Amino acid sequence: LLPILARTQVQQPVLPILSDAYSKMLHQNSSTKDSLNTDTLNSIRKSTIKQHKFLNYTYFPIREINIRKNKLFAKRNQSKSIGFGVSYSMNAGFKKANGQPKLQNEFVQGRNINGKLKWQGAETNELFSFGPSIQDLQFDHSNYAFDPNGKLVPLFDGGVPATAYSNRLLQTGSLFSHSINAQGRLLKDYYNYWELTLLYNHTKEQLLLPVNKNQNDAITVGITRKKEKFTITGNYSFNQNRFSNTNQNGYLNRIYKASLLTPISFSNQQNLLSAVAQKSYSNAADNPLTLLHNNSNPYLQNQHKYSVNFSKYYGKLNFQLAPALESNTENLTMQYPAGTAGFLNGTYLSRQKTGHSFLWTSNVKYKWNTGRTRMEFLLNYNNYRHCSNIGYSGKSNNSYSYKRNTQDANGNIYLTYENYSSKQQIESGINFSNKMYLSTTANKNLFYLPAVSSFLYIRNLFTYYFNLKLAATYSRYANEIPITQSFAYAGLAQLTSDQANQFLPENELNSFQQLDAIQHKDRTFLLEIDYKSKINFSAEWFNRFTQNDIFPVQINNTLQLRNIADHRTKGLEMELAYNKYLFQSKKLLTGHSITFTHFQSTIKSVINGYNQLPVAGFKNVHKAIINGASMGTLVGNSYLRNANNQIVIGTDGYPLVDNQLKPIGDAIPKFILKLNNRLQYRKFTFTMDWEWKNGGQVWNGTAAVLDYYGRSQYSAIARNTTNYIFTGVTANGQPNTQAVNFYDVQQPLMQNRWTRYGYTGVAENYIQKADQIKLQNLSFMYNKICKKKIQEYSIGLLCNNILVWSAYEGGDAGQLLFDQPNSTGLDFFNLPSSKYFGIQLTIKY
Repeated sequence: LLPILARTQVQQPVLPILSDAYSKMLHQNSSTKDSLNTDTLNSIRKSTIKQHKFLNYTYFPIREINIRKNKLFAKRNQSKSIGFGVSYSMNAGFKKANGQPKLQNEFVQGRNINGKLKWQGAETNELFSFGPSIQDLQFDHSNYAFDPNGKLVPLFDGGVPATAYSNRLLQTGSLFSHSINAQGRLLKDYYNYWELTLLYNHTKEQLLLPVNKNQNDAITVGITRKKEKFTITGNYSFNQNRFSNTNQNGYLNRIYKASLLTPISFSNQQNLLSAVAQKSYSNAADNPLTLLHNNSNPYLQNQHKYSVNFSKYYGKLNFQLAPALESNTENLTMQYPAGTAGFLNGTYLSRQKTGHSFLWTSNVKYKWNTGRTRMEFLLNYNNYRHCSNIGYSGKSNNSYSYKRNTQDANGNIYLTYENYSSKQQIESGINFSNKMYLSTTANKNLFYLPAVSSFLYIRNLFTYYFNLKLAATYSRYANEIPITQSFAYAGLAQLTSDQANQFLPENELNSFQQLDAIQHKDRTFLLEIDYKSKINFSAEWFNRFTQNDIFPVQINNTLQLRNIADHRTKGLEMELAYNKYLFQSKKLLTGHSITFTHFQSTIKSVINGYNQLPVAGFKNVHKAIINGASMGTLVGNSYLRNANNQIVIGTDGYPLVDNQLKPIGDAIPKFILKLNNRLQYRKFTFTMDWEWKNGGQVWNGTAAVLDYYGRSQYSAIARNTTNYIFTGVTANGQPNTQAVNFYDVQQPLMQNRWTRYGYTGVAENYIQKADQIKLQNLSFMYNKICKKKIQEYSIGLLCNNILVWSAYEGGDAGQLLFDQPNSTGLDFFNLPSSKYFGIQLTIKY
């Protein structure tokens, strides 16, 4: 068949298939100016058909293209998808109290009478524990109203010594919290989606004090709609705080104090209530269990927030509007039953606070760049309106109403420049801005508050992977004290420490009007060095000068605010970090960082009449504003000294007292050193955080009162001291040689070593060092990433504040007095800090 097939084939060229439409297009193009172009075929790029704007985004997949009326329309391939994720976190553990005051467990309630030590029962209302040793006494098992074991009598031959009662009150606390975070997204493409978020958190805490629980519930719901260059987000959040007892009146401190002062010969567990009043070891003292179980000082706060954020792009312009509305209610009760020390007839005071605010924020931003230079212009305007109302009922029926409308505007110009070479990469920038601050409660409006900042960032400076950053800022800004802040705590400064049981915060500010805004001038300089992302060093120097700072004062028995003082805070913060994989397998990563912080805060000027103004504490011992002194200055009485700073000793052999209040200490530490250590192997991570506070001082008012009543361990050890000679000089300058006995039973009780100087003694004598080293955090975590329904989970053990080494003889030197602001350095039966041991679990779906 091969010869036959060969003869049937026709040898001729393959011709193109032509159509009339194709010929017409060739004819049209041959008559145009582009006929010399080698590309004679029309294309979308050169077509007379107008392109639809969607073609500007050619990186999106196109579903179809249509031509209608000489226009080309392109539709995106919008493949819809739904994403959903949920994470659950849980934290549960228990708390135990850290250091507490050391109490004596030897001497009973009583005093020296007719040269002998005698027990004094609760019916005598004796407050002191300067009686005989409990080892020399026994119970007579008589019918005694204050003890089912009877009265204490001298120990007979063959008798059984009485056993001391323990009135320690603090218990093991607990903490449980869990949260759920859910997110869902309906995605059409990168710039077109719906998003919904839901966050719920619940925390419940049992405090160290019995019958005291704190609870927090929070929920946030958000929805976002994004389409093209338009984004709108709406959020609603609700937050509730609920406390079994508030401490604004020092209620928790009062209970803690009562437990520490109770003599070892009286049990607070007995006879908690009587028909008339609480049963305590004295009618001038409290039974802490009675107050806890038969009294309530609850606190409830509800907060609602509504916000909308609208953003729109027009080319290089971005407009943003963000209105927000917030409402807040607070209800707290402060009450004591009849027979309470300081309130023998009892008292009741209820405080209700309502407030709402509206914040309008708007921004206009314009970005422009050309090559290596970028410029950004920003205009920002904020309008904040707030109203707050406070009403008291019960012991006081005062009412207060505050309103404020503030406006601030800011113009900002930001310029950056980048320069890249084969070795180095340099980036620099500078920012200029000016702010305006207008307020209906300020004496004058401020229109000139400039700020300037700059930075220089150099990569591969001397060698590869060596990076350097320098930055500097100067800024001025203004603010006022929020009208939601209560200053009722300032009433404590009108009472001496022995009147603390009478404290009841019932007077608020009359007004926030007729004040100058607080102005600040900030200067900072930053240096950062990074080498191979293994070694990083940063140092920041800061200097802030504050003018016209505002503090509360008592004028004609009313609480008012005044512009009192100017002060300056300056310091240095440095950090050195090191991170490295230890083996070639890169499965073991170690990281360490050390941070050093030092700052000083000094009063530069005080207006006339307000030097030594108390800002926290009591009338006789407090923190004060003193021209030229530190912001943490502690003030109180001291020992009398002569011109050579020698303590002057009286004719009875005891030091004399200078009752003129003067600086006796400084609560601000010299420096703070923090150390972080981290070790990671595969899925296991171990972290440890240390903190060392060096310097700073605390007034230990707790020790002073325990000494005064004979409940401290020191007073028990030293009360038998005899023939002791105090170092000092007599009034004529001669060395003191007069010997004394600390507790001479032949002299009245109020003449012994601890009672002779009054309730809190000589304040100078109770200034103690606040140095401490603390193991803040210790954790061991296991984390695993999964590829199934559970995407990731982690579980671990947590410990906080488990070790504390301190020079301070009280509890934690960092605790606050009655939870009042700016009261660090004042310890008057402050509740101790706690150590925490817990487990943490997180699951992500």
